[in-house]
Amino acid sequence: MNPAESADAPLEAAVFAALDPDWPDAAPVLAALGPRICAALGPGWSFAAADDTARAYPQTGPRLSGPGAEVVTMRLTRDTAAARPWRVVLHGFLATARGPMISVAADRAPSQIAADLRRRLLPAYARDLVADLAYRTRLADQVATAERLAHTLAEQLGPQARIDRVESRAGVLDSLEVSLRGDVGGRLAFTIRPGTTPHIAASAVDLAPESAIRLAAAAGPPPPAWANPRPGRTPPRRTARGR
Repeated sequence: MNPAESADAPLEAAVFAALDPDWPDAAPVLAALGPRICAALGPGWSFAAADDTARAYPQTGPRLSGPGAEVVTMRLTRDTAAARPWRVVLHGFLATARGPMISVAADRAPSQIAADLRRRLLPAYARDLVADLAYRTRLADQVATAERLAHTLAEQLGPQARIDRVESRAGVLDSLEVSLRGDVGGRLAFTIRPGTTPHIAASAVDLAPESAIRLAAAAGPPPPAWANPRPGRTPPRRTARGR
């Protein structure tokens, strides 16, 4: 068997026989299959194992990355009713919706899996990806605006302020919280949600009187026009009622 044929050989049956049917360790199987599928797909495709992150997002698990913005996630499942129970689920990742998904027998040759991926998943995924990328561009702009606003608020609160990120399960920024804790346990926080116009919510707990007064003054309505007359103009006289 020449090297090309060896690279395209299906995984041996012993690989699947060694898997725990209830708690299979899928990482070695996907790590063996992924690079071979990419080789069959052609230039520009690469495989990445799961990222070592504190939180697991769909797009940070085992995945195939294409020459453009394609990200196809991989997972191993077991269908006890099927003649070939071990299957690889391939899912085109989208930030806006659930992308197209196919399931193929894991013991097929990598070139056969790649052919199924190219025929059954990639055409629909390419169409969906156009709208998804436009959304990601808008979202990136909105997140950048929210982050600039968060840093501006943190600068106003002083060097003790902190900024915390809250992300969705897909790793998309949900909100930023800018907070400051006082010496006596008080806390002031601003929650910023990205959007066309960022939404900001403020909360305060046990503020010192001076801080509460400054916050109320900043949040109050603007002074009436007569309180800030233009240069050279005399503010109107206020007369008592009935006179």
